[in-house]
Amino acid sequence: MTSVRPRVLTHLTAVALAAGAATFAVATPAHADTAHGCVYPRVCFYLTYTDFNNNKPAAAYKDYGLQNLGPLARQSTWVLNTRNDDGALIRTANGTNYCFLPNKNNAIYSPITIDIRDSLSC
Repeated sequence: MTSVRPRVLTHLTAVALAAGAATFAVATPAHADTAHGCVYPRVCFYLTYTDFNNNKPAAAYKDYGLQNLGPLARQSTWVLNTRNDDGALIRTANGTNYCFLPNKNNAIYSPITIDIRDSLSC
């Protein structure tokens, strides 16, 4: 009888591990990508376009709502929004607002605030 028990436990353990692995694989996000060194789901700021091409963000933001930018983000000249469903409204020192749509990038000059919104637009 003791020789049967280890075999049953081994089989049950294998089934449990396989079920756990299957659950883990299903729970992995489908759109969790990193682009140009910017880890999803962030909006990243780059000091230069060369830094953008070399995957070297100077600053990154991921929280919803209006936030003042730190010193490196304020010096940045390029922005990338890696979020899939959220727009990022960036205000510059001259009062102009720029909308960075999901998964888009562009030049920016003198940014001072960011407002990440739970919306495809800004």
